[in-house]
Amino acid sequence: MKIDIYTHIVPPKYKEAVGKVTPHLWAQVGKTPTLHDLDHRFRVMDKRGEVKQVLTMAMTATLILEDPKHAVDFAQRANDEMAELVASYPDRFFAGVASLPMTGMDQTLQELERAITR
Repeated sequence: MKIDIYTHIVPPKYKEAVGKVTPHLWAQVGKTPTLHDLDHRFRVMDKRGEVKQVLTMAMTATLILEDPKHAVDFAQRANDEMAELVASYPDRFFAGVASLPMTGMDQTLQELERAITR
């Protein structure tokens, strides 16, 4: 089995939410289907034999949103959807790397705790 430990993704619901706040980034993500289209991603994975991935966000809230309110909201959205993907496709994904809002230490620590425990 192969394990790809640094595979970027923009989960579908997260992509749509980002598009409402930053339409120019939504358009950029659309240019790379493996970032947001799970069927496309799975076809690519199937060509490589038995492989699992550890998912990392390609567009974390900390990189695209400086507003603390947006950063916390989008970090939570990202972490929730990453957890859903890992739970829904355990034969495809080993884990997801949490996104953290880096706009304030209290918010960062709260989301880190939430991502780990829930």
